[in-house]
Amino acid sequence: MQDETQDETKESSSRCPEMLKPRLLMVVSIILLVAVVALSVILFQQQQRQVVATVNGERITRDLLFEAMYVQVGAEALNQIVSKRLIAQEGARLGIEVKEEEIDVEVDKIVNESFLGVAEDFNNALETYGLTIETFREDLRLNILLRKLAMARMDVSEDKARQYFETNRQKFDLPEEVEARHILVET
Repeated sequence: MQDETQDETKESSSRCPEMLKPRLLMVVSIILLVAVVALSVILFQQQQRQVVATVNGERITRDLLFEAMYVQVGAEALNQIVSKRLIAQEGARLGIEVKEEEIDVEVDKIVNESFLGVAEDFNNALETYGLTIETFREDLRLNILLRKLAMARMDVSEDKARQYFETNRQKFDLPEEVEARHILVET
C-alpha cells in the first residue's frame, strides 16, 4: 500500500512539471511580448525626440521641425495627397490605367523637347529640384491618368464639333495676315 502511495506521489509530481510547462511558457511569452512593446515605444519616443540641430546650445527636435513644417505647408501637402488619392481612385473605378510605356514616351518627349535630347541634363535638373526619377515618373503617371480621366468625361463627337464650328464661325474667320520684318526696296 505504501508502494502504491509512493507511486501515486511520484506520478503526480512528475505530472506537475508537465502541467506547469504550458503555463510557464505562456507567462514567459507574455512577459517577452510586453518587453518588446515597451522597448518599441521607448525607441519610437527617442526617435521622435531626436535632435536635428542645435543653435547656441538649444536643441531643435524632429518633433519641433515636423510641427513647423506642418504649419507652413501642411494644408497644401494634405490637399495634394488627397487630390492624388482621389485621382487614383477615380482611375481605378473607371478601369483606366497608365502603362509604363506611356510614361517612357512622356519622359522621352520631355528630354527631347526641353533638354535637346540630353538625358544627363534632364537628370541634373531633377537633382537640382530634389526629385528622383521615380518620383518624377509617379507625377507623370498621375498627370497622364488625369488627362485620360478628362478625355473619358469629354463627349466631343464629330457632329458636335461641326455644330460648334458653324455656330461660332465668326471666331474662326480671320483675314489672312502677313508679317513683314524687312521690306527690301530696289533703288
